[in-house]
Amino acid sequence: MEPVPFRIFQVELTSYCNMKCGYCPHPRMKRPKGHMSEKTLARCIDIAKKAGQYGLTLHHFGEPFLHPRLEQRLNLMAEAGMNIHFSSNGLLLEKKLEMLKRIATPISVTLSVHQWAESAPDYFRALEEWRQKCQGTNVTVLQAANADENGLRFHSWAEGKQRAIDLNKCYFLKENAGVVLWDGRIVSCCLDCHGECVIGNIHDAAPEALETVPWRGCRVCVFN
Repeated sequence: MEPVPFRIFQVELTSYCNMKCGYCPHPRMKRPKGHMSEKTLARCIDIAKKAGQYGLTLHHFGEPFLHPRLEQRLNLMAEAGMNIHFSSNGLLLEKKLEMLKRIATPISVTLSVHQWAESAPDYFRALEEWRQKCQGTNVTVLQAANADENGLRFHSWAEGKQRAIDLNKCYFLKENAGVVLWDGRIVSCCLDCHGECVIGNIHDAAPEALETVPWRGCRVCVFN
């Protein structure tokens, strides 16, 4: 059987955040913070296109709208024919919306539940308002996966109790996928806040040949 080429699950455009949520490990993050360079994003785009990916998710442990050269980075993706997806806490969405509309590619924004953590009705009200504002534009606002008719849910990332895990069900291991951190390092899981399981670097000679491997967080994963 031929090896599965490495795929980029998401790209950490920045590791800075404008919130300090108690249920998120970001306030305790051990690795240095920074913004992704143009060179590193361009390399991500190149590797993604070689793998047949038509878009990238610009999110990991940070608020993507905080990148100081956001419009330039998004134009780089648009010029390469890539669709764009964000996950955002929404605090800067009003400020950035007109800029997003200028980018010549489809953009989707998953509105996270962070700033509405205590009130599901407020979250769904805000979600509908944003959908109305973006109707007829290149911007689509999506509902967070942990919000539904039963309310809002929060998980423990990779800091909870150990569980019996079936690694055969792990998306990252099955699809040989990983996350590119802002500095170009690649980790094997979207729960890896601290950069514990580095499997390579996007600037390596052949990152498409990388192989995702299990790590400590697999023992406490809540997603399989």
